[in-house]
Amino acid sequence: MIWQLTFYKDPDAPRPDGFEVGYFATLDDAEAAKAHYTANVPGFRDNPWGSWEIAGHAVDAPESGVIWQACGWNWDCGSNECDLLNSPLFASRDEADACLAEFAARYERDVLEVCRIRVGQRMWAQGFDAE
Repeated sequence: MIWQLTFYKDPDAPRPDGFEVGYFATLDDAEAAKAHYTANVPGFRDNPWGSWEIAGHAVDAPESGVIWQACGWNWDCGSNECDLLNSPLFASRDEADACLAEFAARYERDVLEVCRIRVGQRMWAQGFDAE
């Protein structure tokens, strides 16, 4: 099982502004990352109205510590990602490539790519501007 940690700046907004903080090998690792961000990292520690989500994914990280995901999106007129597509997580690049081929056949997106994810990496280590 892989645990995805996400932070939402404004959980009540019609389109929440979420930050994927990271993917972790254990629930304890995800909880520890959440505690670290809440206590230490700008934006996350300065946003008491934000909320956290920890979601489990049915995939085990290979020894390399890398998992894969097929992703796609369009750009809106404000240069924001929209119409997001995210596959399940995969333990191999080949599985993600096959899923991406299915996405390409079924959906039209400005960007379609396979994303490489390092398990345990804290993606927003520098934080963000809370305003």
